[in-house]
Amino acid sequence: MQTPKAQGTPLITTNSPLMNESLIGSDPFHNDGSYARSASPPSSAAHHTTSVNNMDYLEEAPHPQRKDPPSNACSAFLQRVVPHGGSLSGMVNLASCTLGASIISLPYAFFSSGIFVACVALVLITAATVFAIHLLIDAGERTQMRSYEEMARNLIGRRSEYIVAFLMWFFCFGTCVAYVIALGDVILPFLKGQGTGFWHDDWGVRVVTMIIWACVMLPLSLPKEINSLRYFSLVAVSLIGFFVIVMVYHSARYGFTEEHLDQLQSFRGGAKAIDGLALFMFAFMCQINCFEVYFEMHPRSVKKMTNDVSISMSICCILYVIAGFFGYFDFVDQTQDAILKNYNPRNDVLVAISFIGIAFKLCVGFSLCIQPARDAIFYAFNMGEYHLVPTRTRVVICAGMSVCALVLGLLIPKINIVFGFLGSLIGGLVGFALPAWFSMKSTENWGKETVGTSKYVATWALLIGGLVSFVVGTVASIIDISGVA
Repeated sequence: MQTPKAQGTPLITTNSPLMNESLIGSDPFHNDGSYARSASPPSSAAHHTTSVNNMDYLEEAPHPQRKDPPSNACSAFLQRVVPHGGSLSGMVNLASCTLGASIISLPYAFFSSGIFVACVALVLITAATVFAIHLLIDAGERTQMRSYEEMARNLIGRRSEYIVAFLMWFFCFGTCVAYVIALGDVILPFLKGQGTGFWHDDWGVRVVTMIIWACVMLPLSLPKEINSLRYFSLVAVSLIGFFVIVMVYHSARYGFTEEHLDQLQSFRGGAKAIDGLALFMFAFMCQINCFEVYFEMHPRSVKKMTNDVSISMSICCILYVIAGFFGYFDFVDQTQDAILKNYNPRNDVLVAISFIGIAFKLCVGFSLCIQPARDAIFYAFNMGEYHLVPTRTRVVICAGMSVCALVLGLLIPKINIVFGFLGSLIGGLVGFALPAWFSMKSTENWGKETVGTSKYVATWALLIGGLVSFVVGTVASIIDISGVA
């Protein structure tokens, strides 16, 4: 028997009732280290409570690994290219969560922080994101907890899960609002300046935004599993790559002038620099989706997930650096909060095509954020995991949140207001501080001797860095919001 921690923190081991044979079978781990679930789930209730160290854990039934046969040749081909629960599926879903509307604000973040500061910040935040997801998945695998909320309840204390659930919901819902604002920024250059009348003013933009929302965003928000969107995610990530190529082309054609070169800034200080850092943190907030991606992966292991995340986030970082630098270089001091406002798609076919691609990406990103927001509501109201919730209930909740996000997105004027506030408030706390804290609390006698010096230092740095960015960034964002008001 293992000695309980001094703080009374629950720890689940292979001897724990949660790791019994009915849940995982007689051989809990494959030879490659991936976690194995029995092919036949227990025939008892979908979940029950198990007491470990005087704390109650909710033992969930395993996710069904559906392998529906392809309905046609095209589906069969896509299934082979992007298999359900495969590495590519996880990478493109995580990249799609990351490469959202934030990429259109990256040039402004480079303008706010300076080129050198922006590049260093992006590299550091990329590494921090990979490490944070590694800590989350490692803690989740060892404790068999499947969400931020579950970890908060069992590792921090009762009732804390509701605070975390609200923060998760607030971030995801706020991101959906930002995506609606960004969709309006995509539509705006096509309509304004073409004449007078209803369709060429703000209300015309709002009506077109509502039509696209109803035809694309809303339907994509209703599927049960995140893997259902893997094909859309693959297309969306490819379209973001095309948009970055167009930004480089436009900058090379119009922005490479001596005048622009003289206006570039390597360093900036003050509130603007903090605004830029908050935008960078928001740009990498995919931690909220990592549990769904991981527990739909098969076969799965912490090492495999970490490798997939490293590749996915590295690609995102490269695209962010290219988009931020060339977008800033193209327009220097005239760089808008959303780079889309600087382009004229009516006069450039490539820009127009890239705008359409961005619109599609925003629709996919909107749906990917609705799902964890939905899961936070399920947890807060004790409805169980998403695969246990009745279809009608799930659809009503997702559709209701989509409608609310649409309304707020049509009313809030600037996208960087939402990005900056969410990046500092939620990114620092949920994205970095909480994963470090969960890792500490889920490891027995956590310290240098048990985890090693490098991991010990890195985890503390992640925790402190997340808390500092949370406090400083939130204050700066509130000042900005007050200034706009």
